Amino acid sequence: MSASVSCYAQSPCDSLYAAEDRFWKSFIDKGNVGLMLFDVPPKVTSGKEKLVNYTGSKDKTGTVMYRVIVDKDGSATCLKLEYTSNSLLVEDANQIVSTLRFAPALLGGKGIRSTMNFTVRFYEAESRKRKNSSF
Repeated sequence: MSASVSCYAQSPCDSLYAAEDRFWKSFIDKGNVGLMLFDVPPKVTSGKEKLVNYTGSKDKTGTVMYRVIVDKDGSATCLKLEYTSNSLLVEDANQIVSTLRFAPALLGGKGIRSTMNFTVRFYEAESRKRKNSSF
């Protein structure tokens, strides 16, 4: 399934994220440091190569971070922009994210609903040339 980027302020999504945030705050406040709720984590299965981009402009470099709810069938039901280091990147990042496909988290061999975070990165094309010339 492709991710939908229209979930910025939908109340159903916001309530899901708020419930998750309350759970984790409570979990950490109790002194817990880690919790695994699945056997296999959710992952990006198609379009992963688009998460790193090289641009021709230094003004369009930085990162855009998202949190997505991946349903038990792998569909992205809610996508939330968590952070951006450069607001000029959000539109391009949203277009990239809309093409991504996901695999659900697995528990006991069955898909389950879960959340995952991922980042879309934009680097100046010149930095790619420098990296390649060092080999």
